[in-house]
Amino acid sequence: MKARTLSILAICTASLIAAIPEAEASSFSRSRTRGGTFKTASGATGERTATNTRSADGTFNHQSSMTAIGTKGNIKSSGSMTKTADGNVSGQRNTTATDANGNTYNGSTTYNKTDGLQHTSSCTNAAGETIACKK
Repeated sequence: MKARTLSILAICTASLIAAIPEAEASSFSRSRTRGGTFKTASGATGERTATNTRSADGTFNHQSSMTAIGTKGNIKSSGSMTKTADGNVSGQRNTTATDANGNTYNGSTTYNKTDGLQHTSSCTNAAGETIACKK
């Protein structure tokens, strides 16, 4: 799961950087929020929201979250990415997933120019005891 999470964050970071146009020399701030929900025939539900804000100075902020709940478990993930006016990019994402047996994965991924991509994770069973995270 670690390699997959790091790859997903790296792809999202690269996509975000590529998608950020330079700010025009006027005073504006644009913000856009999108989201959606779903419900399956078997009763699983989920939702996602994302907000992007771009300012005249070139600053760009992205915040997003998602949840899904079903018979096989649930997941909740939220995070943010920021591009400052001088071009520095940083971000973080926290994810918690619990399977139908009560085993839980907690992961945190961060990125900044100084430290690069960092990821920590832990897993516990239904009794709260530390277990190995499945790969």
